[in-house]
Amino acid sequence: MSQRDYIPIDVDDLPEIFEIELADITFNFGVSYNAVGEFFYGRFIRRGPQPNHFG
Repeated sequence: MSQRDYIPIDVDDLPEIFEIELADITFNFGVSYNAVGEFFYGRFIRRGPQPNHFG
């Protein structure tokens, strides 16, 4: 099994936002944690003149 890169996340430091470039488009990727339901969730937000939200 191949080893994958990962981002270590401490729930006490959330929300966390990362900038990622995909296909020459810059996105912000945000990670949050829901303590009541005990799950993580993320959001992609396209940066630039026509931002789109992918939720």
